[in-house]
Parts: sequence; structure tokens; C-alpha cells
Amino acid sequence: MTTPKAKKSFAQWQDDALSNILSVTLDNANPKRGTRCYLKSVADELRSEGLAVLITTQVFERVLVARLDEDMVVASGISVFEYLVGSWQMSQTVVSNLCGAKGKALDLAVREARVQALREAQLLLVSYMGLSLQIPDMFPQQGR
Repeated sequence: MTTPKAKKSFAQWQDDALSNILSVTLDNANPKRGTRCYLKSVADELRSEGLAVLITTQVFERVLVARLDEDMVVASGISVFEYLVGSWQMSQTVVSNLCGAKGKALDLAVREARVQALREAQLLLVSYMGLSLQIPDMFPQQGR
């Protein structure tokens, strides 16, 4: 007999979704750590502020900026703009899943809250796409 899965809090769901979208983690013990950029400085800041060490919409911009400042974006061989577009596309896939057949099993209020959180993240991603084009040296870039 299998035990039922514990339901995640909304903050835990945001952490999972937004971590996946940005390919980052604030948890050095995360089993997906090998494929994600560990943002120790953000995790330490959140701990020092007495906040949960989770990526939520409240700290999304701080996490995004820390990720864009990492040399790993440059080392990946893509531009900051390409990274942001890829992150937006990933977020749109999650939104599509939530609005499609995969999301139908969720309570309507839960689904709407999740989509709203992703839309907030998407707005920031689009804003930073524009900034990366208008001010190309704002973040580390390839060939510098």
C-alpha cells in the first residue's frame, strides 16, 4: 500500500515551479542541485532576514537578479536575453499545463493562484528581457 502524497503549501509549490523555471535552487541539499545553479548568497540573505528559504513571487526578482549576475549564464554559452526567453517559455509551459487537462484536477482557486504567481514572474522576465536589450552590459555577457 502506498502512502498518499503530502500536499504542498502554495509557497512550496512556488519554490518548485520557480526553481525549475530559472534552473536555480536555494537548497544546497536539493537532489536536482547538479542541474541547477545554487544561489547561496540569496539563501543566506533570506535566512538572515528570518524569511523562509523558498523562491516565491515576493523574492523572485531578487533571485532573478542574483542568477543573472552569476557567471554561469555566460558559461552556458547563451546570452542573458536567451536565458530570459527560455525561462519565460518554461513558465508558459507550466501555465499551459495548469490551464489544460493537467490542471483540471486542481481546485479552481488553487489553479488561479498558481497561474497568477506565474504571470507575475513572467512580467518580471519580460521587463528584464527589455533591460538586457537596452542596457546590454547590465549583466555579464558572452565574450567579455
